[in-house]
Amino acid sequence: MKKYLFFLLLSVFITACLKEESPFLPFTGIQPRDIQDGWEIATPNQENMDEAKLSNIFRALQEDGSLYQLRSLLVFRNNKLLAETYFKDENDISITQPIWSCTKQVLGILTGLAIEKEIIKDINDPISNYLSDDLKEHPDKNSISLENLLTMRSGIDFDEVADFSILLQNEQGNTLNFLLGMPMFSEPGQQFHYSSGDSHLAGACIQSALGRTLEAWADELLFSKIGFTNYSWLKYDGYNVGGHGISTTPREMAKIAQLVLNQGNWKGEQLITSSWINKMTTTQTDTGVVSDYSFGYHWWINEKEGIYFMAGSGGQFAAIVPAKNLLVVSTAEHDTDGDQELGFDTFLEIVKKIIATTQ
Repeated sequence: MKKYLFFLLLSVFITACLKEESPFLPFTGIQPRDIQDGWEIATPNQENMDEAKLSNIFRALQEDGSLYQLRSLLVFRNNKLLAETYFKDENDISITQPIWSCTKQVLGILTGLAIEKEIIKDINDPISNYLSDDLKEHPDKNSISLENLLTMRSGIDFDEVADFSILLQNEQGNTLNFLLGMPMFSEPGQQFHYSSGDSHLAGACIQSALGRTLEAWADELLFSKIGFTNYSWLKYDGYNVGGHGISTTPREMAKIAQLVLNQGNWKGEQLITSSWINKMTTTQTDTGVVSDYSFGYHWWINEKEGIYFMAGSGGQFAAIVPAKNLLVVSTAEHDTDGDQELGFDTFLEIVKKIIATTQ
């Protein structure tokens, strides 16, 4: 009898410990909250999605807990929010977190707007047209074009790990000189090389042409019009950081992606030309970095699946599925990297399961 009680108590203790170690909150459903942030709320069934199957996908993720990095998962269809879960903290619905390189996709959109407004004359302009003073000591960079930067083929030998850390910690007072002073590893336009440095230089070109911060201009002409308000954008030496600087919420990030899904149209107003959206989300270069994924103008593309992506370190994603008028957004622990982060392929498998619930 004593032995039986011992094992019974041990079982209860182990079960309690396992429950305490679960990274996620208990599953309570997928019904979105209406927080009056501009999103229309609907049920999956109303938008021709199988609500039971969709709920089971969310439940499985939450109860399994193996993807401990996940913080949120949201599903939108036909411009409506249909399902959302905050796996670790319900306050993630309104607390801003870094979306890291999803900032690059925002920059891709803003570049198109700058061209449309004739702030940038041509995507093939050399950066010397915009950063002439900064380039006086770095003439080897004069022929780099804005298009080279947007496709990450500048030829600048920027190390996304080591040099990114230096940029973060030591070079915030003169970022342009730091980046332009780096050696070239190839001629511009020859080879894809993922680089937040290229993004920062692209943003600096636009800001130099504007004569004011990229954020202030974007807020006036774009962000305020789509209700993208709960965000901040980091600056170094007066320049908004083009490669990783935006912090925001999952719902706000979804507004950026929804604008792209809508071909630049927001509630009847054409904010970005559809021709730019199409160019931006069309393969401009193969990457040789991430299998099955090519690169447009700062946007990731999976041609096989017909999906294009916003993607940030750790597992910040927005997947746009035009054929289904569908948008899937996830956020994850923003300080994970490498094998610890939620990767492209894992997120894509979640998206494909969600696609399978559509009619």
